[in-house]
Amino acid sequence: MDELSRPTTRLLGRLSVGLGILTVLTALLADFVGLSLTPGLSYNQILMIVLGAALVAAGVFRGKFFSAYRSFAVIAMNVVMILLLLDLGAVVALRLVRKEHFADLQRKIDGGMLDALEQERMAWGRYEPYVVWRASGATVSSESIDSSGFRVTPGSAEGESSFRVFVFGGSTVWGCGVSDSCTVPAYLLRKIEDDLGRPVEMRNLGQIGYVSTQEVIELFLQLRRGNVPNLVVFVDGVNDVAAAYQSGLAGAHQNLPRIRSRLERSLRDLDPTVNLPHPLVQLARGSSLYGVLRLCMGTDRCRPAADTEVINYAMRGHDPDSLASAVVEVCLANYRFVEGLGERWEFDCAFFWQPTVWTGDKELTANELSLASGGGGGFRSGFGP
Repeated sequence: MDELSRPTTRLLGRLSVGLGILTVLTALLADFVGLSLTPGLSYNQILMIVLGAALVAAGVFRGKFFSAYRSFAVIAMNVVMILLLLDLGAVVALRLVRKEHFADLQRKIDGGMLDALEQERMAWGRYEPYVVWRASGATVSSESIDSSGFRVTPGSAEGESSFRVFVFGGSTVWGCGVSDSCTVPAYLLRKIEDDLGRPVEMRNLGQIGYVSTQEVIELFLQLRRGNVPNLVVFVDGVNDVAAAYQSGLAGAHQNLPRIRSRLERSLRDLDPTVNLPHPLVQLARGSSLYGVLRLCMGTDRCRPAADTEVINYAMRGHDPDSLASAVVEVCLANYRFVEGLGERWEFDCAFFWQPTVWTGDKELTANELSLASGGGGGFRSGFGP
């Protein structure tokens, strides 16, 4: 400020006050002029009001304001550095206190079941039009995927003489925790080769967390590109049920409330029964320092509280029998649509409903009974991206 003349300082002050007032008015009037996506004050509008007030203060107090700002910036930077150092120390402390957790994680890594990123984050990959997500090399390192985000099947033979098979499904088809040669499509390739006595081009089009509707859309996208199979195989059931269990909607993809909130950029657009904290609070709860504090308070550092809260159909008041029937109807409608595509494009279809531990007349465990009644345990909000 000492290097500027008084007229220049006054001019900058007036500009700062004017810009601050304009920013505050824009935030307050956003609902009336159509600039706001949601009614009421959003987080962005509140931030604009704070920024506008800071600009007005900077213009009014000028030198004193900037001097105070520099002091605040130095203090804030020191606080951030201290927190980073504490979190780094917390990582070391957790490794010493919870050796069994990291030992179990290392066993899974060494066994080729999961890499550290998949175990700790369960990230599903990148955004993909229409199907919402698809795997990427940035999130999957222990499994071979091609440039399109699909799992590689060893021995798959491309060519005019090859029998072409597309296999769709969720993590079961993808092959979580197994090598490329031990996935369902890999075994199916060897079986079909033996039966037909000809090369087989096997495309594993499964993706972690996919439901049958996403798979039908993926089939459509493949056909639109001119990729026509001789046979399509669908392996479904668990994910369609899990997605309906989460949201209470038959036919929805998994993590619907979370993904919708990211698109609409506002936590208030979540279903009222989904009580997620502010993103900054979620970030803090994911830190190692928070884990140490939980240990000191005698609580386990397995998941943040918001992630262990069960969000499901029961909390939304849906009847389980009617919801189950609706899930089946969605899958059957999808399969009828695929059969119609098969008639048009001249390929065969095979549909399989996944067997589960709930199938049959077995005696249910306490956890399974809790699931059946919409209680805790089992399927939780937060399966993915």
